[in-house]
Amino acid sequence: MSTLVEALQTTEPALRSVLMACADAAADCSAALRKSETYLAGAGEANAFGDVQCRADVVTNELFFASLQACEAVASAASEEASTPRLLHQGGSVSVSFDPLDGSSVLDAGLAVGSIVGVWPGATFVGLTGRQQLAALYVVYGPRTLLVLAVGGKVSQFCLSEGRSWLRTHSQLQLTGAMKLVAPANARCASENEAYQVLLARLFEEHFTLRYSGALVPDVHHLLSKGGGVFISPASPSHPAKLRLLFEAAPMAFVVEAAGGHSCDDSGQSILDVLVTHAEQRSALCLGAPWLVAEAAAAMSSADSSQKL
Repeated sequence: MSTLVEALQTTEPALRSVLMACADAAADCSAALRKSETYLAGAGEANAFGDVQCRADVVTNELFFASLQACEAVASAASEEASTPRLLHQGGSVSVSFDPLDGSSVLDAGLAVGSIVGVWPGATFVGLTGRQQLAALYVVYGPRTLLVLAVGGKVSQFCLSEGRSWLRTHSQLQLTGAMKLVAPANARCASENEAYQVLLARLFEEHFTLRYSGALVPDVHHLLSKGGGVFISPASPSHPAKLRLLFEAAPMAFVVEAAGGHSCDDSGQSILDVLVTHAEQRSALCLGAPWLVAEAAAAMSSADSSQKL
């Protein structure tokens, strides 16, 4: 069983160092999330997106920034908790966008949460599309700590083991199967988005299994681990898009499409073709097996989607 270090031997050195820095940060976060002091008091503040931070958000954000600061290949970094890009190294060759703790709202319930990372060329994200990412990864903090990495056209899974080593458990995850799994986020918009309402009703009539926990990373990872299914987070006038393009949607779409799946936004185009115009950009998001994303595309628009049925 190979390690993450061994799996990255043929990766360009600067990118390799960045990915290892992210893996180190994830190992630190995994340890922090198992300490009671991480949860003792709320941060009492809101991030740039208006979300109230818990202490775990702040702790994991600091751990990621500290690890990236120690990596000279990183020119700049920005996170969901600190969305203004932070210059780290003048001579750095890549930028990193990350959500240090996806799903923090379900922490109190003891559910799985995650981290999301996108690695981009150059010193800025603005003017790029998700397809230009050099690599992307996510981490699941559950009974095991799992790291899923998309780089070089492959999607591999690693498990955190003793001594902070990441052991590869899967060398090529695929999301192309016929599994009938659905994770329907932003379900409240179904009251205004008729196409979404009709889609969900039809999927359940066709005996799809509901797999939704309220955290993007574990919900999408469930689909990848089973090889099929669809995650849907559309929009409506009163319930607009919730997910951040730079910190959540683009990196997760990069992983899913590298695994053979598809993605789309509310215009029906791949998330990876959406131009990053600013750090706080939001997007509707659908990820999953190609045939299911195609079926769900009509329900993604916040307009009068009933006309698309």
